[in-house]
Amino acid sequence: MKRQLTVLLIVLFVLAACARAGSPDAGASASVKAAASVASAEEPSPTSAYTLPPRPHVPKPSFTPSGDREKDLDAFGRYALKVYSYTMATRDLSLWNALSAPECTFCNNTRKEVENGEAGQWSQVDFTVKKQKTFRAYQRENVYRLDYLVDRSEYTEYRATSGDTTKPATHALALGVLEAGENLRLISWEIAKPEAFGSSLK
Repeated sequence: MKRQLTVLLIVLFVLAACARAGSPDAGASASVKAAASVASAEEPSPTSAYTLPPRPHVPKPSFTPSGDREKDLDAFGRYALKVYSYTMATRDLSLWNALSAPECTFCNNTRKEVENGEAGQWSQVDFTVKKQKTFRAYQRENVYRLDYLVDRSEYTEYRATSGDTTKPATHALALGVLEAGENLRLISWEIAKPEAFGSSLK
């Protein structure tokens, strides 16, 4: 009798185990856990959607002296603004180098910034002139100061892994220009608050 009872208990245990193994809930629960484990292991880490845009095709600005000194000075100053935008967008330094005098600190810093930039890096910025004044700098012969009140567009710098944007702003720009014979050269570029337009920037 004891042996039969033992056998019966063993049979009941086996049947109960089989029933649990065949339960849809048990199988579904195991599948969900397994799927969650796999999904957790295979889920990619978040990545940035940023892609470095290609450099734009920008026509080269041009400057042709007319022979009228005052008009040529203003035209050269506006040309310098366009060349700066062109240089930052294309990373082509040919025009920037041609208009810059060796003593122009801003010009030299801009050149280094372009030369030391990342592969494919470029920037987008434009200037809209609102007012202009020309001053003769008496402390040095044939040197002029060209003042511009400008609206600067958004300044966006595109790098390999990210882009940075500076909001638009209004600035006073003072450009120092050297008249060397028939040639004009940029010797300084100063940036100040708009209220400094037409006055000392110091």
